[in-house]
This record gives sequence, C-alpha cells and structure tokens, in this order.
Amino acid sequence: MITVSMQLYVLGTGRRYSSLDTYAEEFSNASGFPRIMLRLSKNQITSKWGDGTEVVDGNLSLPFTDCWAWNIIRGAKTFRSITNRLSEGYVHYTTFGLPVLSNPEKGIVTIHDLFFLDKEDESHGNIINLPEKFLRRFLEFRNLIAPSAWVRDQLIEYGFKAEPKVIYMPPPEEIRYLNQKAEARKLLHLPLDSKLVLSVSSSLRRKNVPVVRKTMEILGDHFKLVKVGSPVEGAINFSGLTPEEINIVYNACDVLLFPTLGEGYGKPVVEAFACGLPVVASNIPVMVEIAGDSAILVKPDPENCAKAVREAISNSDEYSRLGLLASKRFSREKFGKEVRSYYSAVTK
Repeated sequence: MITVSMQLYVLGTGRRYSSLDTYAEEFSNASGFPRIMLRLSKNQITSKWGDGTEVVDGNLSLPFTDCWAWNIIRGAKTFRSITNRLSEGYVHYTTFGLPVLSNPEKGIVTIHDLFFLDKEDESHGNIINLPEKFLRRFLEFRNLIAPSAWVRDQLIEYGFKAEPKVIYMPPPEEIRYLNQKAEARKLLHLPLDSKLVLSVSSSLRRKNVPVVRKTMEILGDHFKLVKVGSPVEGAINFSGLTPEEINIVYNACDVLLFPTLGEGYGKPVVEAFACGLPVVASNIPVMVEIAGDSAILVKPDPENCAKAVREAISNSDEYSRLGLLASKRFSREKFGKEVRSYYSAVTK
C-alpha cells in the first residue's frame, strides 16, 4: 500500500474477467488501493465478484437500451451514493467509458485506444459518435495513462494537453510457461498429432479473422485452428474460459497467429510470450513496439501468415526462448513498481 495523505480509488467497469475488469483489478492489486466496479450495462448485471470488490449498479431497468450511455450521461445522479466519497480522494478511471464522478484535477484516466474515431470501425456511432463525446470529457485531465507508446502518440496528436504515461500491462498471474504440451492437450481433448494454430480475438473487423480462416486453408489438414473468443466454423472453439483454462490453451498450442489490423496493446501476444508460445503477428507499429524481434511480424495476408506459421513452428525452440525473454519487459514486478511510482507522483 502506498503511503499518501489522500485516498485513491480505482474505478472500473465490465464483466468479470473481461479485459476492462482485469485492468482495474491489476492496478488495484499492484497499489493496494481499493477498486469500485460500476455495472453500467445490462450485459454486466450477472457478473459477480467474490473477492470483496465493491460493486455499484447503475439504472439497468430501461427498455430498448443496454443503459451504458444513459448511466454515463447521468453518472453523478445515478451513482450519487458514491460520488461524495470519490470527491474526497483521487480516482483512476480505468476507461473513458465511465461517468466522471470526481474533481478532474484529482483524476487519472486510461485511454486504451481511439478506434472509435474511424467511421469504418464498429465502435463508431452511426448517428452520434458517443464514444468521442465521452472521450472529450477527459481532455483537460492532467494525468493520463496509455497502454502503449503508439496510443500515447495518438492521444497527443488528438489534443490531450497532458503527456500520457505508458504503462505496459502484465499477463494475468495464471498465464505462465508449463512445458507440458502433451498433458495440456489431453486436458482439453485436443489432437496430439496435429499442429495447433491459436487465434485469440473477437469478431471485430480489425481482428482480421477472415485472414485466419484463409491461412488455415493454405496450411492444410495437418494444421488445426484453436479459436478463443468468437467462434470460427471448423475450428476447435473455446469461450468463457477462466484465466487458468486459457493458460492451458496457450501451453497446448504450437503458435499464436495474430494478424490484427489494429490494437491499442496486443494482450494475446504478451500472454503468448509468457507461455513460451511462438508468435506470428502483423507488422503494424504497435506490434513492432510490443513484439519487436521476438515474434515473426508479417504483412497480414494469408500467404505471408501461412509461410510465417510454418517458419515459427520449424524454429519453435528459438521463438519460444525469445518470447520468454521478451516477457520480462511485461513482468508483474515491473508493472507493480511503475503503478506505485505513478500513483505516488500523482497524489503527493
């Protein structure tokens, strides 16, 4: 726990084990400051936290809407039960998709990406781009965190006056190298005699799932696709996994294929490194920053991806070694020191 004169609250949202929930949990655990999770939308209402985390519900009874925007817009009124408490200390808004419930001068906000500014992206509003309106509430904040230098530079270009602090997220503590591939496959009932290509993503357009499918067609029958997230026809699909189960999946596979068209960070790549799993990813700026020479970075089309997958598997020992070395950049110890140092600087 950091010794400061003021309290700090880590404010988050999302379903349990979602990326946003995990993000808030990691900052709270690293610092010792409490987190408060706001259930802003109907799809979060069934999520339960069993670790004593405080959970506060918004108005989730409105028909014809998931209530997300409503709860953000009416935040101070909807969440008045905690507004007074939050105003007495510092608040880390772990996403800009939260209501502003405290003094901006004592606020910290994490901006994970700006994809909603692209009219072709699914997150862009059809009539009114609400995400951008919500983002602009934080323009005057003095304290910003970005998940990568690539996002930091975008935020500065967009018009944020404060320079964001880049803090790389570590993989969950359950994600680690097991060196027990056969055992992991048996646990998951995966084929023992196939080369397993792992894909971890949603179905968003920028995740480039069609290239994953076409890459598997080129690779042929000896290769099997293991898909975590949105299902792919013909793949071995997993969803709703706990971190422990996801770790077994990473350790069971031969290579991670990540032909993304855009990321704020690239969490699956960092998780693969921690498990010693060779990585093939897109040669886009954020992947160059995160993966560097520890992965095979290629133009994300089927032919290049298929060639790189074969190369990664043929040299699996070397790419496993490089990944494990790279994972030290994203260690929990390094993350904890940076979080505590940053919170201390903000609150002193």
